[in-house]
Amino acid sequence: MNTRSLRRTATLVAQSMDWLVLVFFLAASVPPVLIRHESLTIIRELDLLDGSWTLDAVYKAASGVWFGRDVAFTYGPLYQWLSSVPSRWIGISTGSISATSYTLPLFIIILSTFFSARLLFPEGSAWRRALLVTLAVVFWSPTEVRVSVCILGFLIFVRFAHTVAKGSSERTLLATGAAIMCATAFLLSADTGVYSVAALLLCIVTAAGVYATVPGSVAQLSKFLALTTVCFVVLVIVTNTILLSPLNFQFWRSSFAIASGYRWFEPISMLEAEEHLILETLAVGIVVFAIAWWRREPDGPRWTLRPAFLLPGFCLALVMMQSGFVRADHAHVLRCLYPMVFLCGAILIGGIGPSRVVSAATLTIVVIVTLVQAHASTLYLPNQVLTQVKQLIHPMIACPEGYQEFDHACCLPVDAQLFTKVSAYVRQHGLRGTDPRLSLSESIRSHVPSYGGRWRLTGVPCGWGLSDGIGSGWVAQS
Repeated sequence: MNTRSLRRTATLVAQSMDWLVLVFFLAASVPPVLIRHESLTIIRELDLLDGSWTLDAVYKAASGVWFGRDVAFTYGPLYQWLSSVPSRWIGISTGSISATSYTLPLFIIILSTFFSARLLFPEGSAWRRALLVTLAVVFWSPTEVRVSVCILGFLIFVRFAHTVAKGSSERTLLATGAAIMCATAFLLSADTGVYSVAALLLCIVTAAGVYATVPGSVAQLSKFLALTTVCFVVLVIVTNTILLSPLNFQFWRSSFAIASGYRWFEPISMLEAEEHLILETLAVGIVVFAIAWWRREPDGPRWTLRPAFLLPGFCLALVMMQSGFVRADHAHVLRCLYPMVFLCGAILIGGIGPSRVVSAATLTIVVIVTLVQAHASTLYLPNQVLTQVKQLIHPMIACPEGYQEFDHACCLPVDAQLFTKVSAYVRQHGLRGTDPRLSLSESIRSHVPSYGGRWRLTGVPCGWGLSDGIGSGWVAQS
């Protein structure tokens, strides 16, 4: 290969760096069992909370029981469909569900981050987009699809509001797109829908102030909001029709009830470490946004320095931050901080310094602080990627020493015995709503030993049943 060809190849790679990063993350997120169906899944630790409802959600989907129609839950029917499709395709089992239930949501996280980077740096270098995606996916993101979708929706709304305020003739098309985005967010989860609507309103109000000097901008934005509302109402009726009936608003009533009250059912006090983390993140956010505002460029090429992005972005990050104040365990605190971290990171990567030297120094600090302070997702570490490749070549068809096979999964012996006993108990008593063909449908509604010699229900919470016999739950004496 001659020098000219090498230069051409290097230029092509540099121009496509963000796309190459996207392909890598998507490929690394594919579990081996999706390709080698005979492969077993190792469950190193049994999660009786999130793991149980995840399994239950897939079995409910396979039985035709859907969130939002038959059962009210924090997640919606779209999330349930995404989490259940892979395992329903290759065959439902404990192993396949454990390995694939988060595959499609993880794809959406990666794609949302990728398109967010392209919206933030449409004309910037591909390496900036690649760096933002890498830092966000590997280090910053708490692996939560709802937050990533909210951020993408916000950035889309920023563009929509800008386009409308500038007098675009595509107002109706943009309003339809905004309504679809909001409705889809509600189908994903109740709080995703609420935050998406909040993001839309923040972007419209901010645009009305920022572009107030543009003739007719406020009128255009008002019409855009009215059209979006009409389109959203139409989509509400369509959703009602698909789930139940045109005028049955059960899904929307339960969604708003869950969004407003669910976190108060499971409050967790905030530890001192989490309190410090929130205050430190807020302080950094205030400083970064303040400097960006000082360096703002109303119509400049960098969207991260435009007032139409900075004002609603900071407000939305604050609104989403409060979601971790009630249920303040470490995982939920990380989720509530991610919007602020992502937007501040995007501003710093986009550059806020008066010179290239300052911007380069800022960028270096971002990378160093991330590597020192953040924990990398193990999924994308070299040894884990190599393990995935090895399992594709030589699928694991026997459990390693110290594990016992149960329903295509390798569990610790005590966990396998628990699954077996619970499944046998449910089969013996013929509980209503169970399907004997689903070997673990009973087990994932696990009646796990609790205090006072009783059993407590895990899986999808029993208090959210929407129809007779579905999600009603039961408590049995041990």
